[in-house]
Amino acid sequence: MKELKIIDLYQKTNEQKLNSFSETLNSSVEVSHVYSDYIYDDEWMTKIENGVRYIENILRNPNRFIINEEDVVKIELARKITVDSIKHLSKNTNLIQDIDKYTGDVKPSKILNINKEESFNTYENRFIYSLIKNLDLYINRKKQLINRSFFYANDKEIKYKGTTELSNEKVDISINLNTKIMDSEKVAQEKIERILERIKSVEDRITDLKQFEVFSMLNKANTSLVTSPIKKTNVILKNVNFQNAVELWNYIQVNMNDNSKVSNSDKRLDDDPEIKGLIDEIFMMNYLVARSLDQDEEDEEKKKAVSGFLINNLVQKMVQTNSDLTQKELTDMIKKEFIYIRKQDMVSTREIKNIFKGAIKEYRKMANNNILRSKK
Repeated sequence: MKELKIIDLYQKTNEQKLNSFSETLNSSVEVSHVYSDYIYDDEWMTKIENGVRYIENILRNPNRFIINEEDVVKIELARKITVDSIKHLSKNTNLIQDIDKYTGDVKPSKILNINKEESFNTYENRFIYSLIKNLDLYINRKKQLINRSFFYANDKEIKYKGTTELSNEKVDISINLNTKIMDSEKVAQEKIERILERIKSVEDRITDLKQFEVFSMLNKANTSLVTSPIKKTNVILKNVNFQNAVELWNYIQVNMNDNSKVSNSDKRLDDDPEIKGLIDEIFMMNYLVARSLDQDEEDEEKKKAVSGFLINNLVQKMVQTNSDLTQKELTDMIKKEFIYIRKQDMVSTREIKNIFKGAIKEYRKMANNNILRSKK
């Protein structure tokens, strides 16, 4: 059987037969779909991932101020004498130990010592420090709320029956299709693991924030955490990094609960017109496939019938031309030409026709000569 394509099946079938198939078609379809999926709310992760870069910008250039620590110490312990130290001594003459009468040099027993230190203990920095601490607690809570007992399912079943009649032919079909997700528990656990991997990535970014100097210093000092509402200082109001940090602060304050959900459904669709129409076409296609098995036989029968007609016609003409022709002579003539034609590997259809015409012409000529001789 030669290779067939779907389009060939339709082209070889007349339109009337196709219409008859559809007009007498009677079918029914039942579809069931059991579905279960864990819809995890990952908005909070996206919020933190977007907000971390603004917190990094703040920690790279933190607010700081200078702290002056003033202390009156013995002169030998003083690290640096400043203008403020002299002013303080002039106001506190009791700290003068001796004055050289000739040079006017003053020798104090004690003097004001001023230590200047940079401090990160600003409200803005404490706000960022508190935000990082709160993010730690927030992420831990979200991890605990993940539904680790989740079970995944996506099972479908289709049952179809169809019958039709075409003249003297009755056709019926039954289809029962089932599809199930293999290792559904494994699929569910892989989904949970992907969620946990992303959370781990967020945790790593928070850990990186803790490596900045400002956080480390405030953490060592056991700095007290700020609480809501956040003060609207000039820096917080005008700096875009702080504006985004405040937005993240407000988000985690009001989105503590888990908005994830398990989506379950058990649907049944009986005789859904769209699904039924598609499978009706599949029914017709299967019928055409089955019908194609007879197509070659039909073609062979047609070929045999045509060949028989041609041979019968040829023999009649040869006999009519020469009534004295014996059966053996006729057989020998056809056999001779048949052997000759079979030996020609590359003979075309036209050449075959010419050979037959030549043979007939030659036979007629011979027959005519015989007739003429007999009249003389």
